[in-house]
Amino acid sequence: MDPAQGTTAAALAVPGWLLAMALCGLAAAVVALVVASRSPRLAGQGWRLWLAPALSAGVGALYGVLLRTTFSNGELLAVMTLAFLSGVPFAMGVLSIALLRPAPRAAWSASEPGEPPPREHPSWSTALLLPWASVAIAVSITLFTGHEGVICALMALPLMLGSASAGGALALIARSMSSRAMGIAAVGSALLPLGAARLEQSTPPPLELRTTRNTIDIEASSAAVWREIARVRAIDPADLPWRVSHLFGFPRPIEATLSHEGVGATRKASFERGLVFTETVTTWEPLARLAFTIVADPVPPEALDEHVTIGGPYFDVLEGEYRLEVLAPDRVRLHLSSEHRLSTRFNAYAGWWSDLVMSDIQGAILEVVKARAEAR
Repeated sequence: MDPAQGTTAAALAVPGWLLAMALCGLAAAVVALVVASRSPRLAGQGWRLWLAPALSAGVGALYGVLLRTTFSNGELLAVMTLAFLSGVPFAMGVLSIALLRPAPRAAWSASEPGEPPPREHPSWSTALLLPWASVAIAVSITLFTGHEGVICALMALPLMLGSASAGGALALIARSMSSRAMGIAAVGSALLPLGAARLEQSTPPPLELRTTRNTIDIEASSAAVWREIARVRAIDPADLPWRVSHLFGFPRPIEATLSHEGVGATRKASFERGLVFTETVTTWEPLARLAFTIVADPVPPEALDEHVTIGGPYFDVLEGEYRLEVLAPDRVRLHLSSEHRLSTRFNAYAGWWSDLVMSDIQGAILEVVKARAEAR
């Protein structure tokens, strides 16, 4: 691999420290919004305005970091479970709202000298947003400490933020009922992920095969297009269109070599950071169809985050196929499809991400084929 290609990819991808800093900024912004909603009732208290929401968000974050760094390294609470990805942030949301010190009620006058003002419950906006600060702080800490990678963090964030808001909503409802109900909700939610994980891990994860399809129209002959897909010449980084998958840090394609023409031939598809796929041709129909099985060579640790490693327990790419549809003598519709395996306990959520990434990468490859075929 050309060192310049790796340098370019690194420049395009979001570094872990930058994502962590952005999440810290999100946490600060959320706390600021909560402070702004409470400040009319706490006028004149200065830095104390920040204390209650910052502390409650911090406790929620501490709980999340503790479970990620301590318990999730063994079988007690695996990271790739709904109990962790949804249950833990749910508990973080409950804790951040349950422990939030209520603000004094705005319109109130004492009936007796020295009578303390009554307190009011947090608003719905606070209950839904303050838990985001807990999640943002916790994820940024795991990024800084290396417990989590950028790809996994970005993919998990939408689910974690939604679950945290749901936890905040439950805590607000429990607070409106009684302090006992609030205590039960806080303790129960904190213990729930550990019990749910045991139940969840008692059965094997489902295995789902998903197919991703991309299509592009090319103003070139079928012969020109076939030459560009049978073998893919080294791709200059400047020739690859920008894609969201690059921002996430997924390795970009470099080239694909072919041992010989015909069924049984071996293609070697190389990506950045030492990621290589061995593809065995199963269908060879010149100018019409090229299909192959895909097996990932041993994946270097630096190529992908642990939980999205190709060929690992949760994800694998199995087959690929190019199909040429001739529309006119010098116009071809090129179809690229692939089949991948998904084996998580939250395939409905993970499948959305895997389809997005696979379609993104395939779309970039088709753009390169189009540009090269039309330039001939």
